[in-house]
Amino acid sequence: MITKHFDAEALSADMFDSRTALRSVLETFSPWLVEVRAQLHAAIGTGEAEALGRIVHRMRGALAQLRAVRAVGLVRTLDAQCRQDSALAIPPDHPALAALDAELDALASEVTDYLATLRDGA
Repeated sequence: MITKHFDAEALSADMFDSRTALRSVLETFSPWLVEVRAQLHAAIGTGEAEALGRIVHRMRGALAQLRAVRAVGLVRTLDAQCRQDSALAIPPDHPALAALDAELDALASEVTDYLATLRDGA
């Protein structure tokens, strides 16, 4: 299966082409993504710039391991804004946030579809 929102081949190679390990990583990713997105939106909603900085840093690392290039780029945009002024809160209507949400929705859907192929043995 060709993936557009993460590099399944590179991730598989990182897992020494173990379908079991790959499946485990992707199954762990899905609930993590739900949790971290909730944390991201909570930090933005409350204007907690320091917490936001930690969250986007954590997101960038996890998404980079998945080779989710577009999502990483969008997180870097938010991260750069957090680093530019640590007291600056990112507004809920920030264009990079909307783009990130859309990309993360697409990524989550693709991971779910890819997991189905792993479970089916395709």
